[in-house]
Amino acid sequence: MRLLLPAVAVATLAGSLSASAQAPQRVTLPANTIGSGSGAAARSSALSAWTSLAKMPQEQYNGGSAYLDGKVYVFGGSLQTRTGREYTDKLQVYDIATNTWSTKASMLRPLASNGGVAKDGLIYNIGGVYLGYNSPIPSSSMTYNPATDTWAASTLPNYPRATSGNQSIILGEWLGPDGKIYVYEDRAGISVFDPATNAWLNDVIIPPNSGGPLNGYYSDRSMAAIAFDANGLLHAFGGGKEDMAYYYRDAVTTHSVYNPATRVWTSAAPLPKAKLYASVVLGPDGNMYVLGGGASSTNFVPDVQIYNPTTNTWTVGPSLPAGNGYTFVQGNDIYVVTSTATYKATITISGITWTGAVSSSWTDAGNWSGGTVPTATDDVTIPAGLSRYPSISTSTPTAKQVTLASGAQLSIAEGGTLSLMGNFVNNGAFSATGSGTLAFSGSTVQVLGGTAPTTLQNLTVGPAGASLAGPVTVQRLLTLTGNLATNAQPFVLASSSAGTAMVVNSGGVVTGATTVQRYIDAASNAGFGYRHYSPAVLGATLANLNIGTTPQATTAPGPLQINASYNFAAEPSLVTPFPTVLAYDQSRVGAVAGSDGFNQGWVSPSAASQSLVAGRGLTINEPAGNFFEVTGSTLTSASVGVSGLTRSSQAEAGWHLLGNPYPSPIDWNRVSRTNIDAAAYVYRSLSRYEGGYTAYVNGVGTNIIPQGQAFFVRVSSVGAFGSVAFSDASRETTYSAPGYARPAGTETRPLVQLTLQRQGATGTASQDEFYVYEQAGATAGFDAAYDAVKVQLNGGQQPSLYQVVGSEGLAIQGLPTGSAPRSLSLGVHAAVAGTYSFSAAQILNLSATEPVWLEDKLSGTWHNLREGAYSVALSQGLSTTRFVLHLHQAAILANAKARTWQGELQLYPNPASAAAPLTLVANGVSGSWVELVLLNNIGQAVWQQQLPVGGQELRTTVPVAGLTPGVYTVQVRSQAGVLTHKLVIQ
Repeated sequence: MRLLLPAVAVATLAGSLSASAQAPQRVTLPANTIGSGSGAAARSSALSAWTSLAKMPQEQYNGGSAYLDGKVYVFGGSLQTRTGREYTDKLQVYDIATNTWSTKASMLRPLASNGGVAKDGLIYNIGGVYLGYNSPIPSSSMTYNPATDTWAASTLPNYPRATSGNQSIILGEWLGPDGKIYVYEDRAGISVFDPATNAWLNDVIIPPNSGGPLNGYYSDRSMAAIAFDANGLLHAFGGGKEDMAYYYRDAVTTHSVYNPATRVWTSAAPLPKAKLYASVVLGPDGNMYVLGGGASSTNFVPDVQIYNPTTNTWTVGPSLPAGNGYTFVQGNDIYVVTSTATYKATITISGITWTGAVSSSWTDAGNWSGGTVPTATDDVTIPAGLSRYPSISTSTPTAKQVTLASGAQLSIAEGGTLSLMGNFVNNGAFSATGSGTLAFSGSTVQVLGGTAPTTLQNLTVGPAGASLAGPVTVQRLLTLTGNLATNAQPFVLASSSAGTAMVVNSGGVVTGATTVQRYIDAASNAGFGYRHYSPAVLGATLANLNIGTTPQATTAPGPLQINASYNFAAEPSLVTPFPTVLAYDQSRVGAVAGSDGFNQGWVSPSAASQSLVAGRGLTINEPAGNFFEVTGSTLTSASVGVSGLTRSSQAEAGWHLLGNPYPSPIDWNRVSRTNIDAAAYVYRSLSRYEGGYTAYVNGVGTNIIPQGQAFFVRVSSVGAFGSVAFSDASRETTYSAPGYARPAGTETRPLVQLTLQRQGATGTASQDEFYVYEQAGATAGFDAAYDAVKVQLNGGQQPSLYQVVGSEGLAIQGLPTGSAPRSLSLGVHAAVAGTYSFSAAQILNLSATEPVWLEDKLSGTWHNLREGAYSVALSQGLSTTRFVLHLHQAAILANAKARTWQGELQLYPNPASAAAPLTLVANGVSGSWVELVLLNNIGQAVWQQQLPVGGQELRTTVPVAGLTPGVYTVQVRSQAGVLTHKLVIQ
């Protein structure tokens, strides 16, 4: 920016300078004030003709000006009135985007010949001339805050020439990238303010200055046009001498260049025409545009002279309609604001072509035509037929538009970001890896795509937005500050074994159809199995859901099968074809035929036209290594509510299959609930029809729910109406691709993680876990805010481990804090007979000397889990009384470990069918013989048998064929007593 004075002379008050400001010393200016840095070359370009824009509502000139965030601020100076001119405190603002002017808050006092600079969101005024003031002169340092439309006295120390009694005619101010403020004053050179030291530095005097100071000023050369080039060299164009007070003549063509690094002035190609009072701006092409000025302060000419610092040559541009004004650059446009008009001309820059002459480095100038690395104003072409193509890594280059020709290549590797102000046209081969990012940062809508499909790792869309012109896939992170319009082009958020794409909506959304994928991990089951799935799109039906395959798949996907007959069949498991897509309806529990309890809730969708509902889940039986793929009219964002969740009176009712509705992971801790237990339950497939649930509650387990993941929740009480409210605040905003299990965070509470592992097998399919922790507010019973239940016994050959609390089984138990001894009865189910190990995977925040006891009542063993695992042979079946976990229990003497145990009797299946055998397992029996008795509901024996016993366990079958459906009692009588268990025959 450059401020010009009018031809009319302006009076100042006489006075002397302070000693520090008088000394003709040189100050070191930053080496890269403007542009791309050392070695940047000017570009071939063309300047358009000037066009007229909206003019100031009231003529205002000879004041301060500054550019900030697309607006030009003009303040102070003089107003033209009927009686002449007068100093003003007026502030007028030009909005470039809307081509409109407005009036804002007035300055603290009128002044003219002042300067302006924008810094840290504020407009600073430094220097100027007051009218009607005698010494001491009020400070000219003041700031304007556009956000509050207020002026205030600046905290900067006053400009040194003003503080010494002078008022200052300021010709220009600008802000360096080092944060320093540079002020050019008529006849006085350039002063620099350093915010780091809060002090003004000594002056840089423009040559020639052989005459020495005159009244504290240097008058050999005044009214030069000054700016930095793209390599940080300071250029002074023209200027002249003062003939009498504030009248300037004898313009020169002198062109001086100052190198801050060497502190040396040199000469460069002179101006084609002598001039003073000109203005100069650095264009986005690296050329310097000298605008207006004239041979004297009363003889301005509206010409434009263009200097190329690389070739040290001059050309002529289209003439200005006016001879001087406030001058700014935004993007490729030059703006000239006068008191009576506003003008704009556009710089069109010739494109840059990749040659690959030196290497594959984008940032090496030797790889580009003209020896110039592209900047944000350059159109870039990458042609075909080269031996080396650009690769961007650990750097952040910029360009305007990038075009890949057919057969050309471009890659963005880990750590690299390509930031574009214009379009990305891909007609070739584009690739990206890791955190490699394509970022759109332009001020207008940018276009992405071409004749070739574009697969991105990360895409960032700026506030202006973007639109697609070809197929695009995002594999990792899509960040939307502005909207992305798909324009009916294929747009995919991909998922694979390498990761799953996620979306961060930071003010923008995707408009138009989007396809979202969810990869099926093979970690626990590589074959067919039920996967709990939830869509991340709106406007989709079951017909829009597909299964895609990947190279990692070992099994081809099957058809997505629905069958409404399943919902009404007397025996749903026999329905053909059996549905592979199921929803869940808790109202069916206890009300329909088929298996008892929780599994009665499964229900088949009735038609492929059924809508996929945001926040609801399905279970789908498909093999791992493939992926779910659904296309919807809209990606889900903003608030999603799921309400009307109920709980009937059945013991296993109240469950609802919900789902993450967003194309990003969510944190269950940040999801709002009403009348819903705090726990979330995620299914883990182990085989085609079997699996188990892992729970999260209150910091135990994993709180991050992946994109596409459905999960169960439970209404807290019978008759209550529950609801869940998802929101963007629930979503993760940094990239993560969680699978179906993630480690929990750092734990500060006392916690024990007990693991049951089948020996001779590895992996999650052969083990289960139970957690117990302590927190104030929890109780020894079930607490909806602290505990998670055991939804079902695990399927397949996976064992099950939980705590028995009354009629509930708990997978996670929160207990009150304190050191009172606690005994936790464990439910242990061995799906197959074998040797099993109990171990403490974690013992946290308990005294290192405190034992953690596992009691085996059958053997009478008390084992301290701190000393290692406890191994035991288990028969197939369920035990709910044999094993006990003891906490805060002191060391037990050997003779005190024996406890009375009446034994345990298990029957399965129970309820049983008269057409299938019943298995009986009795533990804790004694003697050599036992008697088995089956009693009906009035106490009559309908079957009995004596069997020999070897050891303390009896395993046999009980014949139930021909028995009338009803309730029976099974008794096992031995020397240890009588074990009794209820049996239901269906």
